[in-house]
Amino acid sequence: ARAEELDDAKRKLASKLSEAEEQVEAALCKCNALEKVKIRLQGEVEDLMVGVERANSNASAMDKKQKQFDKLINEWKQKCEDISVELEMSQKESRSFSTELFKIKVQYEESYEQIDAL
Repeated sequence: ARAEELDDAKRKLASKLSEAEEQVEAALCKCNALEKVKIRLQGEVEDLMVGVERANSNASAMDKKQKQFDKLINEWKQKCEDISVELEMSQKESRSFSTELFKIKVQYEESYEQIDAL
């Protein structure tokens, strides 16, 4: 009876050991699969980081171009304002000359009439 109990206990332990070995093997397989996933994800992260760096570089270049473009626009706006002021001054001067010319014409005609009358 004692031998039977020992055999029974031995079988149970062997069964538990076998079950534990299967669990360890399953856990190892799972670990290996997770390691492969981890490596794949690390590769994807590296690719994404390269993409982010490229995007940041492009954004920086675009920012620089935008600033240059804004500077150019401001320069042209200033030129337009300067030309507008110049045009306004020229128009005033033209009106002044026109008025002066009209006065001189009137004086000329009056003088001509006086000379003609003599």
